[in-house]
Amino acid sequence: MDLPYGLLAFVLPLVVGVGLVVLAAFVVRHGRAQRHNLLFAGLYLVSGVKSLSEGLFQVADQFHVTAPLFPDGIAWFHVSQACAFLYTPLLLWFIFSFPRPAGWMARRPWLGLLFVWPSIVVAGFLWFPPSGPLRDLATQAFNVFGTGATVLAVVRLALLRARSQEKSERSQAGIMLLGFLPAFVFGWVLTILLDFQQTATVVAWELRILLYFSPALEIVAACVVAYAILKYALLGVELKAKVGVKSLIMGALLATTFVVTGYIENIVFQGQIFSFAGPYGSFILAGIAGAVVFKPVEILGQKVSTRLFPQAANPSPAYQQQRTEEIYRAQVVYVLRDAQVSDREWQFLRNLRDQLGLKEAAARRIEEEVERSLRVDDPRMGRSAVGTGRSPAPAAAPLGEVEVKRASPLPGAPAVPLAPARATPVSPRPAPRPSAPAFPPASTVAKKPGPPAKPGVAKAPAKTPTKASNSKAPPR
Repeated sequence: MDLPYGLLAFVLPLVVGVGLVVLAAFVVRHGRAQRHNLLFAGLYLVSGVKSLSEGLFQVADQFHVTAPLFPDGIAWFHVSQACAFLYTPLLLWFIFSFPRPAGWMARRPWLGLLFVWPSIVVAGFLWFPPSGPLRDLATQAFNVFGTGATVLAVVRLALLRARSQEKSERSQAGIMLLGFLPAFVFGWVLTILLDFQQTATVVAWELRILLYFSPALEIVAACVVAYAILKYALLGVELKAKVGVKSLIMGALLATTFVVTGYIENIVFQGQIFSFAGPYGSFILAGIAGAVVFKPVEILGQKVSTRLFPQAANPSPAYQQQRTEEIYRAQVVYVLRDAQVSDREWQFLRNLRDQLGLKEAAARRIEEEVERSLRVDDPRMGRSAVGTGRSPAPAAAPLGEVEVKRASPLPGAPAVPLAPARATPVSPRPAPRPSAPAFPPASTVAKKPGPPAKPGVAKAPAKTPTKASNSKAPPR
């Protein structure tokens, strides 16, 4: 089997493609009830198939000769192009749905299909005309569309990271930005390189860079974004992320160490010092070097993973309770964000509460806080109807009646009466204390007659007895 770009360029896209498909299935398994999880799965399913097609494209013609039913290289090239056309619309649809859905996306989710139309138009110009200026113009238009989509994604995540009032949304936006940005920058650099003169040497180097670095950056971005989703959906995911980070660091450092020591051995030790030992001496030296370097690499990986996830290995009960409430709050925020709570979403929250082991009072408290923060009310959630309780409104609320959006459940939900909202002004100052004394008046308390007051001497008032005071008064 002839591999034009080397064994690594063939194996890496295949391994990454399978990993992306497995990761997409894992996220769907733990969150198929939510739209953004389905969009994430579709995004990285398409990316995984694209990576597989890029790896198989290198050997497809050779396989097609011996197996006529196996698709040839042109077929796999078209599969890769189709996945590229679908990737950009799915990316935009996902970014505008998570971590906070855009207003128009929350009201009409089907509008995300509009992102597909530019790809359909470009695909028509690329596939049907065999050649000509329209084909070149369509290629440039698609590159501009893809670059603009990634820039828009970065801007939206950065704004959401800076402006959101919810801690979970800020954290998820920051994690997603950290995962997407290296892959986006790599794509921008390749787009700039395409504007230079394309010779055979330049194209060969571009393909090598694309086959070596693009799959690695894609799997890293997918894992980081999946962690951003699952951080507020699964309890204990931080421990798995810590193990993954440690394994990734150890694997990368060991591979680098093996390559460096192998180069030094072949050039220096085997050729100059241990040449009498032959290939066996180089093999033994590589094993010794790997054994010596393994422990420091393991310590370094442990330190880095512990720094990133300090409380993942031995979480305290307080931290466990905090993580439980953070997960439930993040899901309640996502459900109430569009002011529409369906029966399926309400049942999802009930099941999540039971899985997390969250008490009813704590769950009601979190729901009440989210309802008052978003100014949305659902009769089945929270402790009281928003606008009817005595708790003060947020600082940004204007004086007067609190504006509340009713989250109307879909048909089939149980009818729960909702107390009418009072049109009472909200004052930032606390209510004045009552003027009546806390104890009964002196006329109702039996007193013993005291000695007559001396003329010209004012008598001190008697202290009111309390339950906390059991000591007797000193004799006069």
